[in-house]
Amino acid sequence: MKKHLSVFGFFARSSFFKVLLILLAMCAVEFTFFHFELKDALEAYEVVGSGMPSLERMFMRAATNVYFRVALALITVVICLPGCEFKSKTSYTMRRLSISERATFFHQAAYNALVYLMLFGVQLVAVFGLSQYYLSVVPEECISNQSMFLAFYRNDFLHSLLPLEDVGLWIRNGLLVITFGLATAEYPYRQRRHKFSSTALALVVYTIVWFDQSIGQLGHVITTGVIALMLVGTTIYTLTRKDEEVVENE
Repeated sequence: MKKHLSVFGFFARSSFFKVLLILLAMCAVEFTFFHFELKDALEAYEVVGSGMPSLERMFMRAATNVYFRVALALITVVICLPGCEFKSKTSYTMRRLSISERATFFHQAAYNALVYLMLFGVQLVAVFGLSQYYLSVVPEECISNQSMFLAFYRNDFLHSLLPLEDVGLWIRNGLLVITFGLATAEYPYRQRRHKFSSTALALVVYTIVWFDQSIGQLGHVITTGVIALMLVGTTIYTLTRKDEEVVENE
């Protein structure tokens, strides 16, 4: 158990504080842009007396979904690097931990999946915080006790982040966390064998383009499921290839 925890700790030490810095920067930027957009909207409302943007509209004006995507891309880069061999012989270090490289792969995949889960969680907390800020400063006649609930149905980004009763998007989000974990672990695994994996990059592009979904997008859920199955199949093939076994045993 100790050696397995050592491997998990190796990946955590290699990237956790960088990930934390990215998450803090994401929250700071989102709050800053939301604050100034809300300030401008309140000033305009005081002059005109109408036209206060709704909560979901305010998130669109503040481009919160854009900064989430930037954080996703940066985190993917950060957690792909641990385990790669550039100047140091990482594979030698891992062999000293006395577990197979395949076991190391799954440890890294599990850690990376937890990082993406943390990204979703931090973004959700930030959205709730910004929503409470909006509700606390906007005139009462412009809001209701259902404002936040309705925002998560009307805004595709918010709905995709917290799908509520949309089971399909809950499944989609779970698949994204798992597939990102596998893809970002596959990159250093193949890089140590002087090969290249574009899976993580393809997943980032796919998520950037199609993350925001409205209610009941079954086709998108099926597409994500197919991509997840293809990735799992590719990963199993990569880990069981004979030439990979030879490299591992060298």
